[in-house]
Amino acid sequence: MKHNILSLVLIVGAVFAGVVSGCTEYTDDIQAPSVSQGSPGGGGSNVLPPDLQKPNDGEFSEERMLVNIGLNVISKNVDEFYLEVRRLKRDVTSRCAKLKAGVSDSSQLVRVQEQWKNAMLAYHKLDAAPIGPLSDSSGDLASNIYSWPFINSCGVDLEVARLHKAKPSQDIAVSKKGLGALEYLLYTDISQTACPNSFLNKDAFEWLKKEESTKQMDRCAFEEKITTDLEERAKILFSHWDVSQKNYSKTLIDGSRYKTLKETINAMTDSLFAIEVIKDTKLGIPLGLIKGCEEPNGLCPLQTEHILSGLALESIEAQ
Repeated sequence: MKHNILSLVLIVGAVFAGVVSGCTEYTDDIQAPSVSQGSPGGGGSNVLPPDLQKPNDGEFSEERMLVNIGLNVISKNVDEFYLEVRRLKRDVTSRCAKLKAGVSDSSQLVRVQEQWKNAMLAYHKLDAAPIGPLSDSSGDLASNIYSWPFINSCGVDLEVARLHKAKPSQDIAVSKKGLGALEYLLYTDISQTACPNSFLNKDAFEWLKKEESTKQMDRCAFEEKITTDLEERAKILFSHWDVSQKNYSKTLIDGSRYKTLKETINAMTDSLFAIEVIKDTKLGIPLGLIKGCEEPNGLCPLQTEHILSGLALESIEAQ
């Protein structure tokens, strides 16, 4: 048993060591609602037992290990992600306001792109071990935040066109929103569409004929819609781990989600197998090591993650 626990500690340490931290270069009034600002024991009905409120004190135990991972690793990564998404929402809103005022400044787009990268890398750190809220309900929350490789770029173009006509979809599919859709919007030319030329996609091709300034505003409006939804999802995730709210770190050891500590540890180690996504999907398919496309030579470079932003290697490092 001690060997298994030691193995888990080593695995967790390896996964979370040397992680690239996404940080903004802009000074602003958006600060992290850090869990460290509250009591480490939590509040309300989710208070940790006194002997676990400082999990680094005292003799080693499975409870201390799990609470430590929750409070000092996952919660802090959730905190960082929520902060970066809020900054992304701020930058998108600011750019859209300037476009509406007739100000088209390329530096504003660059600023949004850089902040998108910060948010994306912060999410990849979380996605390295998607335990609990990110994996519950068949990963519904995770899919709404980032659905790669299931990104419907043509669908994103059609949503922009529908928004221009003031006929937006009421329920946007996960493949047409989140961080993946934002990457497409921020890193592709507004003079083109990802849609094949057919009657079904006529709205996208009609939209291409609009003035450039109109298309910039339309795209930005949809970016704002996406980031608003993204901020709501990030807030939900934050509420699950925040010690003053649901305090998921306590859930790891109190039997409310996992019946035994062994079950919790198994869930933790199972979540670490998300690393297989790097080997199989992020590297194996593009390199042709795993069958995943119909290219004659077996290589699938166009299925590389973050091919538009060039963030592929950094995303792997973050995970």
